[in-house]
Amino acid sequence: MAREVKTINGKKDFSINYYLEGKDQERRYEVVLNLTYMTETESHQLIPYLTSEELDYLKFIRSDKRLRSYLYGRYSLKKAVSQYSNEVKLNNINIKNGIFGQPVIELKSLKNPGGSLSHCETCAASLVYDEALIMGIDIEEVNRNVKKVLENNITTHEASLIKNQVIQETLAFVILWTAKESLAKCLKTGLTVPLELYEVEKIENKEKYFKISFTHFIQYTAFTFVFDTYVCSITYPKLIELSLDITNI
Repeated sequence: MAREVKTINGKKDFSINYYLEGKDQERRYEVVLNLTYMTETESHQLIPYLTSEELDYLKFIRSDKRLRSYLYGRYSLKKAVSQYSNEVKLNNINIKNGIFGQPVIELKSLKNPGGSLSHCETCAASLVYDEALIMGIDIEEVNRNVKKVLENNITTHEASLIKNQVIQETLAFVILWTAKESLAKCLKTGLTVPLELYEVEKIENKEKYFKISFTHFIQYTAFTFVFDTYVCSITYPKLIELSLDITNI
């Protein structure tokens, strides 16, 4: 896995790309993971990278918090698309919302790539991948708010998983949450169905990352890693071998 750092307006960019590779018995798949760090003062710099359609959408955003999330989410995914496609002009890349709110990438030189994005208060994460794949990503900060939301919405089995983890309890809840969210993005349902359908069957601590399996969706697995104060989960088909060198992150 390689990574790339560029500059924006003459300064070090606050976005970084990682090149992943997925493979099965028949072929290899290119995947680009992007992580973008957020600050309130930098968000205005991203407006020139929007398309006219995206600029029109800004008129309907009333909250400053929502505006920052929109800008950083779009920027993160555009940076990933740029590396995936070699399109250097980010305002040539249009990101639309699909019928269930999922990102739809529009770029004339690129045929139907898959995309997934997520953001929390201070960081955005996105994936661009071969159209043959199905993937989803979620990122959250490690905080007690996630625990409060989830602790009354987990199954008995998941409660036992958390209890048996040799990690801090709040972190275990956030790992569980991001895995469920990234699975929901694979399925393009969002968290609109009973959460028990996304039940986590197993959490394997691999020292540098966690491998997650699901009770009802055995065809998927999640790769979950912790960095700084964030937890990021990537869910993808179980039959794919995904390369992700955590030491580079």
